[in-house]
Amino acid sequence: MKRIILSITLISLLCALCLLAACGGGNAPVKVSVLDLPKSTKVVQGGEPDLSGGTVEVEYADGTTAEIAMTKLSYRGLNSDELGTQTVALTYTEGGKTVSTTIDLTVVSPKVTSVELTMDNVKTDYIEGESFDKTGLVVTATYQTGEVKEVHAYDVSPQIMKVDTKEVSITYRGVTRKIPVTVTARAILSAEITALPAKLDYFVGEAFDPDGITLTVTNNDGTVENFTSEDGLSFYHGEGNMEYYGAYTTEDVIVRVVAPARYGDASATFTLRVIKVAPTSVTLLAPTTEEGALLFAEDDIFYFYDDEAVSVRLVMNNGDAETVYATTDYFDYPTDPLSLDATSVEAFLRDDPSLTVTIPVAIVTGMTISKLPDVTDYELFDEVHLTGLELLVTTQSGAERVVSVDSDRRIRASVRTIEDESLTSVTVYYLNFSADFDVTVSAD
Repeated sequence: MKRIILSITLISLLCALCLLAACGGGNAPVKVSVLDLPKSTKVVQGGEPDLSGGTVEVEYADGTTAEIAMTKLSYRGLNSDELGTQTVALTYTEGGKTVSTTIDLTVVSPKVTSVELTMDNVKTDYIEGESFDKTGLVVTATYQTGEVKEVHAYDVSPQIMKVDTKEVSITYRGVTRKIPVTVTARAILSAEITALPAKLDYFVGEAFDPDGITLTVTNNDGTVENFTSEDGLSFYHGEGNMEYYGAYTTEDVIVRVVAPARYGDASATFTLRVIKVAPTSVTLLAPTTEEGALLFAEDDIFYFYDDEAVSVRLVMNNGDAETVYATTDYFDYPTDPLSLDATSVEAFLRDDPSLTVTIPVAIVTGMTISKLPDVTDYELFDEVHLTGLELLVTTQSGAERVVSVDSDRRIRASVRTIEDESLTSVTVYYLNFSADFDVTVSAD
């Protein structure tokens, strides 16, 4: 009887335990933690995560723990179509009780396994400096997922062609294919002046001004470049190496314009007209009255006996003007003897006889000494000095003029040196006239 009662008691206890377990009141999980991350936390875009290699620790209500493979857990919250790192929930369920933790997974693009190039008339011949032309190029990538699609975000290297470039690399996601190319050195096909300088006519000595010129250079790559005077153009005298700054002769000048140094011998020529600087008008400045008229004797031939007696103003064809003394360097004049009634002489420019100037003249009809020289007492062998001597001359109009050795170098004495102690007078000559003044000579 006791054995029966004991058996009934044990059976009742077991049933109670089973009932408790069924109702969740047994040793249920209360926490889960990540112990080891999966072999890879990367998820290929559009795919499923691989949690192999990862482990978690499950803690139960009675304080015990268990290590469980992460592959036995469920995940939620992953959008595998969106690239980037995402926090994903891992859940574990046991005995009707669920616990969870999180893990960071990164969605990545699928690996490219190969790249193929389709070239429909893709340009492979280039001129140095040109950029690679993608026209006609189709790049197709094959991914680890088996997907094949055309891509556009590929890299090109080099993008600018050099003479030593033999091939161009097309790279997409670490996979490279090459395109053979041929590069020809950049060269000039032609150079021409498409706009002449604004100024083409110059006077001798005038500085050259290239403003307005345009030199157009056409290259073998089809590019056209225009250069102005502000772009480093150089100018040379004809085909020589002498830089051109302006004309110094009256001959027309051929000027060669050369592009900047990096363009080698790109050049063209144009012609400048050079004009001689010449007077266009002449005006007498002095003398302008009878009081300043040049003095001559009857039947004298006119000449410029004083280099500074006559001044004129010359206006030039370049707009300049200058004042010069009328001398034989500039003027010619008549060679006919002057008559008693002559009051002027018309002189003309040597370079342009049409330009004349009328110079006043007066004919001397008489002369007297109006003031003695400063020195009239001499010793033997002294030089005769006429300093201070003044002559009063009369002209054909009856006017009187005072002439001195300072104003007219044509006054001269009959002797230059006192060589005779018996000499009592010296004769002064001026034009066709003469007069005497007394002197005293002592032996010592």
